[in-house]
Amino acid sequence: MTAIQLPKPISTNRLFRNKAKGRVCTQEYNTWKWHALAAIQEQKPISIPNGPVRILFAVGEVGLGANMDGDNCIKCLLDALVDNKILPDDSRKYVRGVGMEWVEGKEGVTAHIMPAEPLAPIEHRGTIG
Repeated sequence: MTAIQLPKPISTNRLFRNKAKGRVCTQEYNTWKWHALAAIQEQKPISIPNGPVRILFAVGEVGLGANMDGDNCIKCLLDALVDNKILPDDSRKYVRGVGMEWVEGKEGVTAHIMPAEPLAPIEHRGTIG
């Protein structure tokens, strides 16, 4: 397993803004990406498992708004791993599972990256709908 330290996340709701011809990164997101790059550069070389991975983000609660949704903090974290060549892509071909867990008293994020072992099949009974 590999552990990578990242800065505290920003909400997906604050990553982009709309312009007349599409969306652009906000200044806040550009600044966050710069901090993520610096954090990753300090930790290199980083050994990453070959093949598909599962990632658990241990997200510190310190410095984050009390109402931040867990799923809203994952996008910037995955994008930082891809942008900084830790992962080739965050598609299902490479990232087979993603989870996050709040950590009381911690600031920042630890990305725990591990090989994706096949899960036991789950028996499905019927369909929804």
